Amino acid sequence: MATEPRQTGMVREEPEPQEIGPKETGTLQFGLSTLFWLTAAVAITCSLFFRMPALAAMPLLMLISVSLPAAYTMVLIHGRGYQRAFCIGALFPAATMMLCTCLMIFLFSVDADLNEIDELTEFADEVAQQFRIYIGCMWVLSLLVGLLTVVIRWVMLRNTRGA
Repeated sequence: MATEPRQTGMVREEPEPQEIGPKETGTLQFGLSTLFWLTAAVAITCSLFFRMPALAAMPLLMLISVSLPAAYTMVLIHGRGYQRAFCIGALFPAATMMLCTCLMIFLFSVDADLNEIDELTEFADEVAQQFRIYIGCMWVLSLLVGLLTVVIRWVMLRNTRGA
C-alpha cells in the first residue's frame, strides 16, 4: 500500500522511498540450500580423508588437487572484488599442490608395473596416510593464504577510503 504525500500549509512533503530487498545487518547470513551444500562438501571431504579406502580415495584426491587451480583461475577471471582477491592468494598453494601431485603420479607410473592391481593396491596403502595429510595441509594452506589476501585487500581499501 502506497503512502499518500502529506501537505502542510503550502509545502508538499514526499514520503521517503522504502528500500526493497534484504537489509544489510553486518552479519553472515546463509540460505538453507547454501548450508546444505556446505554440509555435503564437508561430509565428502571427511569421507575422503578418514573413511574411504586408499585405493578409491587417492585418485579422487588427486583429481580434486589437479582441478583446484583451474577452478580458482576461472573465478579469478570472472569474479570481482573479494572473490578475485581470495583466488589470487589461494592459487599459489593450489598450483604447488597440483605440481607435486602430478610429479607423484609421474614417478609412480615410471616406477610401477601398471598391469598388476596388487602392486597398485600396495602402493596406495603405503602412501595413503602421508598423501592424505599432505593434501589436507595444502587445502588448508590454500584457504588460509586466500583469506590472507582478502584481509590485505580489505585493509588496503579501508586505508584508501580514509586518505
